[in-house]
Amino acid sequence: MKLLYIIINDGFSDDVLDLLDKAGVTGATIIPARGWEGKADFLSLPIEPAKEIIISVVEEKFADEIGTMINGKKLLPEQANGLCLSLEVADVNYINKIDIEENE
Repeated sequence: MKLLYIIINDGFSDDVLDLLDKAGVTGATIIPARGWEGKADFLSLPIEPAKEIIISVVEEKFADEIGTMINGKKLLPEQANGLCLSLEVADVNYINKIDIEENE
């Protein structure tokens, strides 16, 4: 499993969610955020103050496919201007998960 972490300019999360859906990802969390530029650009990209962070725990094959979709095919508008990274996930636990079948 991998934690997919995508940071983009505000207003482009729907574009990313469309890509995730096409890759077979079934869920994500979107967090509004604010960027900080400091004295220099990060990775030669100007930093816009309003950001969105999309987080999803996905199978490794999804993380690789999404990275390829975002980086290689230019499927997001240039103005989305962000970055995508993935981290290994050792374990996933649910907090207060309700077993629907148990309640039926």
